[in-house]
Amino acid sequence: MDALTLVLLILAAVVVAFVAFVVVQRKRRSGGVIAAKPRRNRGGS
Repeated sequence: MDALTLVLLILAAVVVAFVAFVVVQRKRRSGGVIAAKPRRNRGGS
């Protein structure tokens, strides 16, 4: 296996993980607001 293929595989895995994370975040807060804040929800939705 080449080093290039390895890098591409890792990159693809990172992209997939990021997309999955974004989808989960959007499903959690029905608004799609992704903010880098600690879990401090004002009363919840």
